[in-house]
Amino acid sequence: RGSFGSFFFYRHDKIGEKEKSMRRKDREIKTPEKIEEIINHCKTIRIGMLEDQAVHIVPVNFGYKREGDKFAFYIHSAKKGHKVDVWEKNPRIAFEMAHEIGLNPGPKGCDYGYFYQSVIGQGEIVLLKEPIQKEKALNQIMLHQTGRFCEFTEKNLETVNVYEIAVTDIIGKACLPKE
Repeated sequence: RGSFGSFFFYRHDKIGEKEKSMRRKDREIKTPEKIEEIINHCKTIRIGMLEDQAVHIVPVNFGYKREGDKFAFYIHSAKKGHKVDVWEKNPRIAFEMAHEIGLNPGPKGCDYGYFYQSVIGQGEIVLLKEPIQKEKALNQIMLHQTGRFCEFTEKNLETVNVYEIAVTDIIGKACLPKE
């Protein structure tokens, strides 16, 4: 049975002396096309960040761009705030998004599971400063969220922070109903 809470991300490079990989190979999704299909079902990305010894997670709307097997995510925020302060000090982040499909019932409590598709990864968050970069990124957000582009005034662009998440690692996982 699929347990939505048991999705762990492992980098595919060597960590220390040991190479780590996903335990449930039958649920692993590695192709950019399949990962993009999952992303297209999601409207919120949850970003994990580290401040000193405290871990914070913030859910935000997003847009994205894919070029070949490379992904970049775009988000926006107020000019000031806690996450802005954290990202200035430590731009390394982790992210997660999930397409929650539904409960997978069983005869007993421990037989229950959950049908889902999810994407997780790591990257670096970069503040975009040039108005043209900000406008392109905001339009990626609008396209993903609404299916259309918008016009932004100079004032719009001045009053918001816009970020790119430069993805370094990404992987998907799914537990789907049998057809």
